[in-house]
Amino acid sequence: MFTAPAYFMSVVVAITIFLVRFYFKDPIRVAPNKDSKSKKREAIEDHASRKTWIGLTVYDCCILGCMMLNVATKGSISSFETLGVSIAESHFAMSSAWAGTIVASCGTVGVMALLSMGYLSRYFTDIQLISGGMIVTATGIMSLTAVRENEINASWRFFVAIFLIYAIGYPIGHTAVIGLFSKSKCICWSRRYNLVVVMNQCSNGL
Repeated sequence: MFTAPAYFMSVVVAITIFLVRFYFKDPIRVAPNKDSKSKKREAIEDHASRKTWIGLTVYDCCILGCMMLNVATKGSISSFETLGVSIAESHFAMSSAWAGTIVASCGTVGVMALLSMGYLSRYFTDIQLISGGMIVTATGIMSLTAVRENEINASWRFFVAIFLIYAIGYPIGHTAVIGLFSKSKCICWSRRYNLVVVMNQCSNGL
């Protein structure tokens, strides 16, 4: 019962890789009419089209960076979703019901953090939100790594870790990462359906 989700996701990932490999072409950038572009926009697009030392354009590096940030922010929450309750039972002698209550409560606070993203974005940039979210998440993880074998009443560490990750770090940091994707511009053509996916210009990354 614990490995069924892993098998399911493995199948989904395999199907995704197959579709990307055989049904999608490389991203194609469609430049707007030069008459409608400002000099600043032209300078940005020229810079985005330049090749970097790794053989990718600046624009492609921005997309790759967003993907790596997505993996970094998503990986921590995936680990806790899989092992969080098991850790609470094995290391802190907590019942599954009590551990689930903590996770659900912190998740509720996380929803509130999500609803506050519009307010936070007025005072912080995406980079600041991502960096802050990852720092908070790392702090939560470190609170568990410092557990000593004979430590008494260490359950507070589990609560602190879940609160920092579920209520603050993940909802804010990962949502800001998704925001970078929504501000990027990538046009992908499907070989079979000519499907076009259009996203806005990643001005922050450029």
